[in-house]
Formats: sequence, C-alpha cells, structure tokens
Amino acid sequence: MTTGTPHDEYRDVSENLRSYNLLLFGQMVLFFAVFAGLLVIAYDKYPPKSPLLQTGLRIGGIVATAAFWIMQERATAYWQAFRRRARVLEEQLGYAQYSQGPPHRAFNAANAGRVLFILALAFWIVALIRVVA
Repeated sequence: MTTGTPHDEYRDVSENLRSYNLLLFGQMVLFFAVFAGLLVIAYDKYPPKSPLLQTGLRIGGIVATAAFWIMQERATAYWQAFRRRARVLEEQLGYAQYSQGPPHRAFNAANAGRVLFILALAFWIVALIRVVA
C-alpha cells in the first residue's frame, strides 16, 4: 500500500475545501431559484388555483426547504471536517493558511444560511396555515 505525504494530503484537503465551498454556494443558489419558482406559482392569480393545488405548493415549499437545509448542513459538516484536518496538517508542515484564519464566531456563513432556512420554513408554514384555515 502506498502512502502519501502530509503535503499531498494537504493539497487534497485544500481542493476538497474549495469543492465543498462551491457546493455550498451552488446549493444556496439552487434553493433560491426553487423558492422563487414555488413562490411565483403559488401566488400568481392567473390561472386561479384550487385550494388543493395551493396546499400542495405550500407543502412542496416546506419539503424543498427542509431538503435543501439538510443538504446544506451535511455539506457544511464535510467542509468543517476538511478544515480541521487542514489545520492538523499545517502543524506538521509549518503552514498557516487555515490555522491563521478568522476565529469562529456566531456570525458566520453557516449560521446565516440557517437563519435563511428558518425564515423560509416559517414563511411556508404560515402560508400553509392561511390556505388551510
């Protein structure tokens, strides 16, 4: 079995970090496109929609929001694991690219995404209640 060097692993981890960063961004863009599409269809008055279809669209909004939130959380977990591994490798290699980054704060991209998903979920739940009531 061939083993790589810490430098090779560091390069792979850096590539993985870039890939997951792009994945996180792409998922968020796709979520907003789906959210906007469902919003337009659900609230467009023409043609008139039956209460069953209106209910289905709002349930679809809840399901889509939950699915994208789960995907975002999973991708974030992988990104964080790769960042932790990069920091360990930096200690071995004498690098400081990831270990000298900004400290973890409550105001970060992952939490901002969570707030957006919570707001979207709340929107669809309220919209569903208004249709059903």
